[in-house]
Amino acid sequence: MSWLEKHPASRNPDYVKPANRDIMKQVDEILDYANDVSQPDS
Repeated sequence: MSWLEKHPASRNPDYVKPANRDIMKQVDEILDYANDVSQPDS
């Protein structure tokens, strides 16, 4: 049993599961790009 199942009052009532899991792939790509761009000069 998960923590949320034991504590149902802690759930976010507005939470909506993402319609597609491709969002996480897009996030990974954006973070990779941001990491490449944000390297300081050493």
